[in-house]
Amino acid sequence: MRLALAALVVVGIGSAITVAAWTDSVHFDTTVSSGTIELQGAVDYLDPTNPGTVPDGLDWQEFPGAPADSGLIARFVPPAIDFQNFGPGQTRSATVWLRNAGSLPVGMVFDPADPASLSWSGANLFPDPPDVVVTAVDRNNTPVLPIEGWVLRGGDWLTVTVTVSTPSDWAQENEGRAGSLELIFQATTDGVTTD
Repeated sequence: MRLALAALVVVGIGSAITVAAWTDSVHFDTTVSSGTIELQGAVDYLDPTNPGTVPDGLDWQEFPGAPADSGLIARFVPPAIDFQNFGPGQTRSATVWLRNAGSLPVGMVFDPADPASLSWSGANLFPDPPDVVVTAVDRNNTPVLPIEGWVLRGGDWLTVTVTVSTPSDWAQENEGRAGSLELIFQATTDGVTTD
């Protein structure tokens, strides 16, 4: 019996000894932040008499933002571009620039066939509005076809050319009329990967 008790005591002490263990840990700490979205546009140089380089010499502006319920992050509505005093068979072009001044990539939303992107309005509107063609090139002067869905990474820009033209047989009923041409370039993160 003493032998059994002695064995039990030794086993109990041995068990208590094996329960003791050393531990160590490693702690990691990091900062989590969100990116930014800022679609800007320019219609002129900072100094039109002495134009600088694109994009630094441009007068970048923020124009009206997207409606709160649109799901779009940013939009650029160019201010009035001078396309005055058109007659039959005339063509004029103007350049605007778009850039992503934010840190997140954005997908462009612009379809010239969609009235949400390009529209005419006015009380004395042309019966036959002039044709409008919108083309773009990226910062490497590569054509962007189409603008819709084009991804602008942070700091990237597009050079956009807006061309307005009338046919050579533009009807007399268009004389003395006017219309407001609205171009709306929008951007979203929807469907754009951040890689």
